[in-house]
Amino acid sequence: AGAQSGSSFGSSRSARPNHSARPRARACGSCAPAAMAEGGADGGPGAAPPSPEALMEALRPKSMRELQESIAGATRRRRAVPSVATQLQEFCQQQSSCQERCVARIRARAGQEALLLPAAEGPEGDQERRRRGELEAAVMRRFASLEGQCASVCSRRLAHLVSGR
Repeated sequence: AGAQSGSSFGSSRSARPNHSARPRARACGSCAPAAMAEGGADGGPGAAPPSPEALMEALRPKSMRELQESIAGATRRRRAVPSVATQLQEFCQQQSSCQERCVARIRARAGQEALLLPAAEGPEGDQERRRRGELEAAVMRRFASLEGQCASVCSRRLAHLVSGR
């Protein structure tokens, strides 16, 4: 080869690597033909990047066989459910059953306490009926507020399932 001039403008490649340039993404085997058709996969100085439509077309399966292979590959790559998801599912199931048991116990207890009210003797007066209604309402309010606490009680009771202790 002839003598090289002091300037690197005459050559297509410089002697020093260009570290400031971003690394180019390499095209996979299936989209390389589309990338070459768009401006070359070699990434020459005059090459335009392939359009998104060309890349999507290159990624699209060309035959039913290729489509079925890609679907089969995707189902093979599926992993088992992570252990944290299993723990969370177990926690949710146990918490809902705990809440159901808690509410059932509270309602049974409310029924028992309602039976503890003194029985009406003879014909009740208006004032006695009103007093009985107030007592029943107080019992129902008390147990309704306890039902609202079942969620937090059960969450605390089952916290060891999630925290990993």
